[in-house]
Amino acid sequence: MIPEKLYIPTTTLNFNNIMSSESVSPASFYARRGFGYKRFEKVEPNNLDNRIILYDKYPNFDIDDKELENYPMVIEIEPKTLKEDIIKGQGGLFFAEETIYLNPFSTKIIFRNDSEKTSTISKAEPSIETKMVSVYENSFITIEKESNIKRFEWGKSNIEDSMNDFSKYISEDRRINKLKGLFYAYLIASNKSVSQDIVTLKKYTRNLQNTLSAIIRNPDNRATFQQEEQLKIIYSVINNELIGTYLSPVIKEKSEKYQCDFYSLLKQENLWDSWLRQNDFSKYQVMQFFAPSKDKDKALNFYIQNLENQVLSIEHSQKNSKCDISCLPKLEFKRIVSIPEQKDFLGKLFNEYLEEAFNSDEFIQSRYEFAKAGGKIFKDEYQEKWDGSSLQQYINALLKNLNEFSAFDLKASKNTTLESFAAFCQKGESDIDKLEDYLISNEIGDFRIAFSLWGIVFGFSNMPKTMTNDFFMTNDLDYITNVYKYIFNQLHGIELDGSLKQNHTKKQVNEKIEATTTKEAEQIFKTLPDNQEIRMKLKECNLKPEQLVSISEIYEKNRFVINEKFFTSVKKIKGIGDKTIEKIKVALGHEALKKFLSTPKEPSLFEDKKLILGKEFFNDSNTFIYLESLIPVKLKKVFKTDLDWFQSEYMKGVSSQYYAKAPRDNAAVIDSFDRYIGKRKYAEQLKIDSIIGKLKELYLG
Repeated sequence: MIPEKLYIPTTTLNFNNIMSSESVSPASFYARRGFGYKRFEKVEPNNLDNRIILYDKYPNFDIDDKELENYPMVIEIEPKTLKEDIIKGQGGLFFAEETIYLNPFSTKIIFRNDSEKTSTISKAEPSIETKMVSVYENSFITIEKESNIKRFEWGKSNIEDSMNDFSKYISEDRRINKLKGLFYAYLIASNKSVSQDIVTLKKYTRNLQNTLSAIIRNPDNRATFQQEEQLKIIYSVINNELIGTYLSPVIKEKSEKYQCDFYSLLKQENLWDSWLRQNDFSKYQVMQFFAPSKDKDKALNFYIQNLENQVLSIEHSQKNSKCDISCLPKLEFKRIVSIPEQKDFLGKLFNEYLEEAFNSDEFIQSRYEFAKAGGKIFKDEYQEKWDGSSLQQYINALLKNLNEFSAFDLKASKNTTLESFAAFCQKGESDIDKLEDYLISNEIGDFRIAFSLWGIVFGFSNMPKTMTNDFFMTNDLDYITNVYKYIFNQLHGIELDGSLKQNHTKKQVNEKIEATTTKEAEQIFKTLPDNQEIRMKLKECNLKPEQLVSISEIYEKNRFVINEKFFTSVKKIKGIGDKTIEKIKVALGHEALKKFLSTPKEPSLFEDKKLILGKEFFNDSNTFIYLESLIPVKLKKVFKTDLDWFQSEYMKGVSSQYYAKAPRDNAAVIDSFDRYIGKRKYAEQLKIDSIIGKLKELYLG
């Protein structure tokens, strides 16, 4: 009969390994499985290659290692949470010949004492793959404080190693690693995905930072003509998007209130511009950056940080809920049978790459073969519609790009699945941040498909904590519990009991903050990592610890934005007057920032004077403003995106991939734009003749 609890002896050298995969395998598996750590350190009480030895009591044993911090560590498990019949008994001992999957509800990681526990956990911090530490915090215990755990002095056992073929178990581990990577990647991507306006803002904020960084490094500290033109486009896009995000809910509210299309009504009555000025929507525009003579990088960092915080604030306001477990993939026999809110095709694509052949090593060595396999799935889906289709042309262009490094336009398709697939084939690598950057740079705000492909190919074991912290480090423990249990059940067919609880130490800290003495507040505040940066900046302001705690709370409630609203709230804190506020502004760089910023010099939507027409169509950042009234409301965003791309390509001059040798006179560029926009999928919904006529009127007289 299998006991309710069993104990696996191991070493603290395996802690990072275990916390990256949530599992323990027979030692020989690690070199063969093809993912995660390649080695598992054996100890005398668990010294077999092809079997895990388990005991019905905690085994006391020592490790003779004078070179490394190598301490005994024992894992307590409950067999009821494992696959049926995985544990076998032999002469009073127990063993398993396949991987044991852990969980934070029934598993305990037992150290000998607090010193060894603290040392082991702290050494795991730099490891990027050791992502499950925060989830298992309440599972870390010390044997010296656990009087209820039965123990014995370990002596040599006679259990023999297995000679069985364990290939099928390794194949199963590979499958689980892929599926688990898929589940968490899909979940995290769902919660990270952003709307089209936010991804556009993120893209152009990065473009702005790159352009300004280049400018302040110019020998004469001045922008070149090309950089000036780039800035015009970037500021125009950012300001239009910022204003649009604030305007949309207002327009919707007014339309419902007055039972009309409020936007169209104001436009028809020529009241739009005056209404914008009257409601001071220009305050949402980003101010231009002007570099000081000193501390240019510091000033730029302040500037970009404030813009990013503004974008982040809008992003948070748009997100109403987290990804529910009902939206996650559903499995049968470890294959995807459905993905709610997605077409069946996506499940077919994912199932193809769940096969063992598609691992990270093979993918990196031949992206072409990977994409080719996916191309067959697309072809099978289209069947007789495939030959000559735009989809076939897109896939062929991608394959040629991967095989011959030829030019490829990722945005040639408006299909999110296709774009995401191509983006992963091009930029998927172990550092998933680079894939996210590539998606944003191409204004793909839905990360689910590209991230899921990454999770399948690179697997859960290799997933970095920088990615999983977005989920596991949230304070919503009920949400983490429900999601974790769902994924565990899908992977292993086992229902887990219990719920995750807040770590006892963290809970004590939070409780003390509510009502604490000055001395205690100072110590607590120093332990809060989220406040570390702002605390350091305010160090010279001689604030009381309770004031620092209050400022930190205001900073968080203000969505980490430092603006006048932030300082108005800070001023209400007891003991903080005008002089202290000025000190705080200086410490946080607010006054310095104001010196480096000024209102835009260019004409804007909100000025009374007429917009100044650019001399050349291809570099006039105001073109969309002239054409806006001719574009249907539902197409404005996509039309503007296409217009910006077209103009930016012409501005690249000889470095343009598409228009390097094209003439730059207005007549030729307008003709080129006519051909370009006529090929867009929405072209038939536009009055192209009116648009081209307006351009000729503006730029050809």
